[in-house]
Amino acid sequence: MSTGATLAQRLAADAQEILQSVKSTVYTHDTHVDVAAGTYDMDCSAYVGYVLQGRAPAHYDAIHNGGGAHGPLAIDFYNHLDALPPGGAEGWLPIAPLAEARRGDIVAWRRDMITEGDDTGHVFFVVEDPVVFDDGVVSVRVYDSSDVLHYDDTRGQGGDSPATGLGSGKIHFRYVDSRVEFKFGPGDGYHDAPVTIGRIEPLPT
Repeated sequence: MSTGATLAQRLAADAQEILQSVKSTVYTHDTHVDVAAGTYDMDCSAYVGYVLQGRAPAHYDAIHNGGGAHGPLAIDFYNHLDALPPGGAEGWLPIAPLAEARRGDIVAWRRDMITEGDDTGHVFFVVEDPVVFDDGVVSVRVYDSSDVLHYDDTRGQGGDSPATGLGSGKIHFRYVDSRVEFKFGPGDGYHDAPVTIGRIEPLPT
């Protein structure tokens, strides 16, 4: 990684390094990490939180807000990023629209209806500049943990290999009137979701 890399780009490099070291991974709400064995069993928020806490603990604390033994959920990322003022706060800068996201930015959405013990939404790292298709669909390559196959996914390769755990793929978004819809992959349909984006920046000294 170049010494001129931004903090967000370093965050993405950390996420990529983990993916390159994975030998076993499963999407689960019960986090289990064994770095020596290359085991990373976790959900999307645990993955983003794990990488963020290692690279930028103060930024992680702004999301976690001292809450219990478990890390922040997708909805916690969404709520924090959605509440950011235009100029940012606590080293977090809001980004909009989605086409302006860049490597290392964090994107989160929340579910409208949340059941205890179920997913509260989704959160992921942006890998590269989004691509805007002629029909207005925005394709974003991500690093995330998921059990749903994405477009051009690194999971689910090799026949019976399951599409679960840490990996990289593309998620499609489209703007319909005043709302955003997302689609994980070719086997998925579009879903409504409020989407928010944040970029970490160095804290003031």
